[in-house]
Amino acid sequence: MNNLAIVHDVISGPALLFGGIVAVVATLVIAMMSETIALIIMRWAPLLRSARDALVVNMASGLLGIVLTVVFLSAITDDASATQIALGSWALSVAVEGALLQWLGGEQPRWKPWACALVMNVVSYGLIFGLGLALNQM
Repeated sequence: MNNLAIVHDVISGPALLFGGIVAVVATLVIAMMSETIALIIMRWAPLLRSARDALVVNMASGLLGIVLTVVFLSAITDDASATQIALGSWALSVAVEGALLQWLGGEQPRWKPWACALVMNVVSYGLIFGLGLALNQM
Protein backbone atom coordinates (compact mmCIF):
# COMPACT_ATOMS: atom_id res chain seq x y z
CA MET A 1 0.00 0.00 0.00
CA ASN A 2 1.48 3.37 -0.93
CA ASN A 3 0.98 6.75 0.76
CA LEU A 4 -1.90 7.65 -1.56
CA ALA A 5 -4.12 5.08 0.14
CA ILE A 6 -5.47 7.56 2.66
CA VAL A 7 -5.61 10.86 0.80
CA HIS A 8 -9.01 12.51 0.34
CA ASP A 9 -10.41 15.24 -1.87
CA VAL A 10 -9.73 14.91 -5.59
CA ILE A 11 -7.58 11.89 -4.91
CA SER A 12 -10.38 9.98 -3.14
CA GLY A 13 -10.58 7.71 -6.19
CA PRO A 14 -7.07 6.33 -5.66
CA ALA A 15 -7.82 6.10 -1.93
CA LEU A 16 -10.78 3.90 -2.78
CA LEU A 17 -8.69 1.89 -5.23
CA PHE A 18 -5.77 1.28 -2.84
CA GLY A 19 -7.38 1.42 0.59
CA GLY A 20 -11.03 0.61 0.09
CA ILE A 21 -14.07 2.32 1.49
CA VAL A 22 -12.57 2.51 5.00
CA ALA A 23 -9.74 4.71 3.66
CA VAL A 24 -12.21 7.02 1.93
CA VAL A 25 -14.41 7.36 5.02
CA ALA A 26 -11.39 7.93 7.30
CA THR A 27 -10.00 10.63 5.03
CA LEU A 28 -13.39 12.30 4.70
CA VAL A 29 -13.68 12.51 8.50
CA ILE A 30 -10.16 13.96 8.82
CA ALA A 31 -10.75 16.40 5.97
CA MET A 32 -14.14 17.49 7.32
CA MET A 33 -12.89 18.10 10.84
CA SER A 34 -9.67 19.86 9.87
CA GLU A 35 -11.23 21.93 7.10
CA THR A 36 -14.17 23.00 9.28
CA ILE A 37 -11.72 24.16 11.95
CA ALA A 38 -9.66 25.98 9.30
CA LEU A 39 -12.78 27.77 8.03
CA ILE A 40 -13.75 28.83 11.55
CA ILE A 41 -10.23 30.09 12.32
CA MET A 42 -10.26 32.07 9.06
CA ARG A 43 -13.61 33.58 10.11
CA TRP A 44 -15.45 32.15 7.15
CA ALA A 45 -18.68 31.47 9.05
CA PRO A 46 -20.03 30.01 12.31
CA LEU A 47 -19.55 26.31 13.09
CA LEU A 48 -22.56 24.81 11.33
CA ARG A 49 -22.18 26.82 8.15
CA SER A 50 -18.44 26.14 8.04
CA ALA A 51 -19.12 22.42 8.50
CA ARG A 52 -21.75 22.48 5.76
CA ASP A 53 -19.46 24.30 3.35
CA ALA A 54 -16.56 21.94 4.14
CA LEU A 55 -18.85 18.97 3.46
CA VAL A 56 -20.10 20.42 0.17
CA VAL A 57 -16.64 21.21 -1.20
CA ASN A 58 -15.16 17.89 -0.06
CA MET A 59 -17.98 15.85 -1.56
CA ALA A 60 -17.63 17.69 -4.88
CA SER A 61 -13.86 17.31 -5.05
CA GLY A 62 -14.13 13.70 -3.85
CA LEU A 63 -16.59 12.82 -6.60
CA LEU A 64 -14.30 14.46 -9.13
CA GLY A 65 -11.46 12.32 -7.79
CA ILE A 66 -13.44 9.13 -8.29
CA VAL A 67 -14.33 10.12 -11.86
CA LEU A 68 -10.69 10.98 -12.64
CA THR A 69 -9.56 7.65 -11.16
CA VAL A 70 -11.89 5.74 -13.45
CA VAL A 71 -10.73 7.74 -16.47
CA PHE A 72 -7.00 7.58 -15.67
CA LEU A 73 -6.77 4.22 -13.86
CA SER A 74 -3.59 3.04 -15.57
CA ALA A 75 -1.64 6.17 -14.59
CA ILE A 76 -2.83 5.99 -10.98
CA THR A 77 -1.70 2.39 -10.45
CA ASP A 78 1.88 3.31 -11.43
CA ASP A 79 3.79 3.89 -8.17
CA ALA A 80 6.36 6.05 -9.98
CA SER A 81 3.71 8.73 -10.49
CA ALA A 82 2.50 8.87 -6.85
CA THR A 83 4.10 12.25 -6.14
CA GLN A 84 2.71 13.80 -9.31
CA ILE A 85 -0.75 12.43 -8.54
CA ALA A 86 -0.64 13.79 -4.99
CA LEU A 87 0.54 17.26 -6.07
CA GLY A 88 -1.94 17.42 -8.93
CA SER A 89 -4.75 16.28 -6.67
CA TRP A 90 -3.87 18.91 -4.09
CA ALA A 91 -3.81 21.68 -6.71
CA LEU A 92 -7.08 20.50 -8.24
CA SER A 93 -8.66 20.30 -4.77
CA VAL A 94 -7.67 23.90 -4.08
CA ALA A 95 -9.12 24.97 -7.44
CA VAL A 96 -12.41 23.08 -7.06
CA GLU A 97 -12.91 24.02 -3.44
CA GLY A 98 -11.95 27.65 -4.02
CA ALA A 99 -14.47 27.93 -6.84
CA LEU A 100 -17.22 26.33 -4.77
CA LEU A 101 -16.44 28.48 -1.75
CA GLN A 102 -16.60 31.52 -4.04
CA TRP A 103 -20.13 30.45 -4.94
CA LEU A 104 -21.10 29.58 -1.33
CA GLY A 105 -19.45 32.66 0.18
CA GLY A 106 -22.08 35.24 -0.53
CA GLU A 107 -20.75 38.57 0.70
CA GLN A 108 -17.18 37.36 1.39
CA PRO A 109 -14.33 39.34 -0.20
CA ARG A 110 -13.20 37.80 -3.53
CA TRP A 111 -9.83 36.67 -2.11
CA LYS A 112 -11.23 34.92 0.97
CA PRO A 113 -12.61 31.71 -0.61
CA TRP A 114 -9.26 31.11 -2.34
CA ALA A 115 -7.26 31.79 0.82
CA CYS A 116 -9.57 29.45 2.76
CA ALA A 117 -9.28 26.71 0.12
CA LEU A 118 -5.50 26.98 0.17
CA VAL A 119 -5.27 26.83 3.98
CA MET A 120 -7.90 24.07 4.23
CA ASN A 121 -6.01 21.83 1.83
CA VAL A 122 -2.57 22.50 3.30
CA VAL A 123 -3.94 21.48 6.70
CA SER A 124 -5.96 18.45 5.60
CA TYR A 125 -3.38 17.06 3.16
CA GLY A 126 -0.66 17.60 5.77
CA LEU A 127 -2.62 15.65 8.39
CA ILE A 128 -3.60 12.91 5.98
CA PHE A 129 -0.08 12.47 4.57
CA GLY A 130 1.34 12.49 8.09
CA LEU A 131 -1.09 9.77 9.11
CA GLY A 132 -0.26 7.84 5.94
CA LEU A 133 3.45 7.99 6.69
CA ALA A 134 2.83 6.91 10.29
CA LEU A 135 0.70 3.96 9.20
CA ASN A 136 3.28 2.88 6.63
CA GLN A 137 5.92 2.80 9.39
CA MET A 138 3.89 0.32 11.46
